[in-house]
Amino acid sequence: YVNANHAGWVAEDADLAAGLKACAQASLQDLTERGANARRLVLTEFQWPAITAKVLAGYRQYCPARPQVV
Repeated sequence: YVNANHAGWVAEDADLAAGLKACAQASLQDLTERGANARRLVLTEFQWPAITAKVLAGYRQYCPARPQVV
């Protein structure tokens, strides 16, 4: 999610030092843009309505429909 949405940095191969260096050397514009992208990502993908929709879609896909019991 982070790389695909340009919402921060990911330290590849557990190279934390390189990730921190990239953050420290980023321009204010880049930091602002990535921060806004990260916020948008959280609001659209990681809030309860979005999570609920994904869980329900999974149930619908993998659980056969059953008749309603009244």
